[in-house]
Amino acid sequence: MKALLGILGVVGISLGVMAFFYGQDIEASINRDGLAKECPSSSPIFVRVRNWTFSTVKQVNFRMELYKGQRSRNLLSNSSYILDYVIEPFNSQTGCYSDEYTDRLIATKDQRDGGEEYVKVSLSDAIAEVNAAREFGSSHSVYITNVEYQMLD
Repeated sequence: MKALLGILGVVGISLGVMAFFYGQDIEASINRDGLAKECPSSSPIFVRVRNWTFSTVKQVNFRMELYKGQRSRNLLSNSSYILDYVIEPFNSQTGCYSDEYTDRLIATKDQRDGGEEYVKVSLSDAIAEVNAAREFGSSHSVYITNVEYQMLD
């Protein structure tokens, strides 16, 4: 009898934990000491989508907002984004994003040959870009809203 109660207790706890985590989850980070360190400096906004369901996610549409300090004006030129990876049940997928604002603030580019962009290759420029990305992460905050998950049938 005690063994049966123990098994029922474990099953009940497992179902409770599963119900708590079931669904989809999306998060964003610009913290270069945290999740965003996985992204290159040129695309400093890290986004991860977790699919904690038995269905497959086909794509995720979302709105992203970026603020500096305590200001409330969205600094991103384009606020609509897509994570277009298929995400199998109980898996996750990540993406790294940039915008005109982040490009102007972080990316080191050189205009040559009729306006074509070339990335400068030098250690001092690379260090400056990493430092700019770190400063960006500490002075800005990112939020995700209006999330729409498209599921495979």
